[in-house]
Amino acid sequence: MTDEIDRDDATAVDDASARDDVMPADDGPTGDEIAGGGTSSDGTLGRLSAGDARGLLDRVGLGALVLLALVAGWSVYDQAGEAIRLWVDPAFQPVVLAAFNLAILLVALAGIAHQLVRIRGE
Repeated sequence: MTDEIDRDDATAVDDASARDDVMPADDGPTGDEIAGGGTSSDGTLGRLSAGDARGLLDRVGLGALVLLALVAGWSVYDQAGEAIRLWVDPAFQPVVLAAFNLAILLVALAGIAHQLVRIRGE
């Protein structure tokens, strides 16, 4: 009984190896095909075009500017508030703080608007 099972297992292994010889596996495009600008198996290009790379860099730049505006704005606000409280008469402190906050906001918005124009202009 075990001899029949062993023979059946050996036949199954032989059949599987025979099928591999007949039908080669398709592993997709080679590295040369993708690097050469060919299409991959999912139909996308292997490289980014110059326009796509620039658009991606513009979006990363926009994100960096927004993050920089948030961090720097908070830090400058805190330090400038201390300086204003130290050097400016208490009667004028709210006006000076508001003007300083407005200046920071305008600079950040100008950078963000510039990046949005570059992204949408393409």
